[in-house]
Formats: sequence, C-alpha cells, structure tokens
Amino acid sequence: MPWYHVRLSIDDLALGKHIRLQNMFETLFLSRGEPAEAVMCVNSNPEDDYTYYFSPPCADFLTGVLSRFGASACAHPVPESVVFLAGDAGLRGAGQRS
Repeated sequence: MPWYHVRLSIDDLALGKHIRLQNMFETLFLSRGEPAEAVMCVNSNPEDDYTYYFSPPCADFLTGVLSRFGASACAHPVPESVVFLAGDAGLRGAGQRS
C-alpha cells in the first residue's frame, strides 16, 4: 500500500491549511479508535518544501480529506527526513514502517 503526500505552498500555510489538515487527521484518527500505524508527518526541512506525509493505513479513514487536499501516492519517506506530527504514538521517533 502506498504512502500519500500533500504539498502546501507558503500561501497555504499563511491561510492555515496545514492546521486544518492536522486537525482533520486527528479528529478522524481518534474517531476511528486510533488505527495502528496511522501517522501524519511533515518534511523536517521546511526550507526545502512543505510536504505532509500519511502512512498507508490513513487511506482507510482519511480518503475524503486526502482528496480534498490534493494528495498523491508516494514512496515511503526517509524516516530521517520527516517529523512525526500525529497518529500512532508507538511510531513516534522510531521511523515509520511502510
């Protein structure tokens, strides 16, 4: 199963889209009973870009949100290149599995 990413512009950040995206993730994650291995991460170097990553289990409960934000399937991000934002706390800092 693929990972998904959402790329936001600096203008998107100024409008608070990243906050809405994280809030939607957290609400749905909690309402679904905290699905195992479902995580939201962000690129660790914001000078490069503003990319948010979602692990494969997110597709089970976040499809509408991913579509709304123009998500695309992608490869598993390099664990050292992302920062954990929300989701399965057991994966915080451990690098996310594919």
